[in-house]
Formats: sequence, C-alpha cells, structure tokens
Amino acid sequence: MFCRPATWLVVGHSLGVLHWMGLFSGIIFLGCSMLLSSLTAGSAHPLAARHILICLMLLLTVVSQFGISPKMSALRAQFGDIDTVPATDPGRVQFDALHVWSVRLEVTVLAMGLMVLYLTARSIP
Repeated sequence: MFCRPATWLVVGHSLGVLHWMGLFSGIIFLGCSMLLSSLTAGSAHPLAARHILICLMLLLTVVSQFGISPKMSALRAQFGDIDTVPATDPGRVQFDALHVWSVRLEVTVLAMGLMVLYLTARSIP
C-alpha cells in the first residue's frame, strides 16, 4: 500500500475545514444581512444581489465539499501517491479533471465573496 504524501493530507484536510467554515459563516452572514436589510429598509430583500450571491456561494461550496472532494479523496486513496500515476492513466485523468473543477469552484466562490463584500459595504447607510 502506498503512503499518501503529507501535502495531500494537509490540503485535503484544510479544504474540508475551509468548506465547513464557509458554510457556517455563510449561513450566519446571510441571516445577518437579511436582518440588517429588514431593520434598515423594512424588508429582508431576499432577492437582493448580495443575498443571491451568498446562496450561490453556499451551493458551490456544498458541491465542492460533498461532490468533488470525496471523489478526489477516493482516487487519491486508490492510487496512493497520485503524482506517480502516469498522466494518461484514466484514473489520473479523472483526478486531474476533478482538480480543475475544484479550483474553478474555489476561485468562483472567492470572486463572488468579493462582490458580496462590495455590495454589502455599498448598502450600509
């Protein structure tokens, strides 16, 4: 049995922690943002752009945490050190494709978070 490199263990664990932090803080932020809207404008404005973006961020985080990450972990466990698997191996091709999607989702969530930050700062009276 191959030993998984420490780097993959750290990245996989850190990404899981980051996802859980994002899910919990995203839900709290959404509730607080809607409460602030309700108190300042008289309505929670659930369809405000920042609220929709927060919901999309939560959805993408769920897809990454429960859809992509488990598949990548299973492939990593199957191969041991994924870096030693030839790039043409079907499992490696699948892993690399999942990794590309994982990075895309993380970058998208980050960009949306920056937009939410801007929209929130702009909306504060």
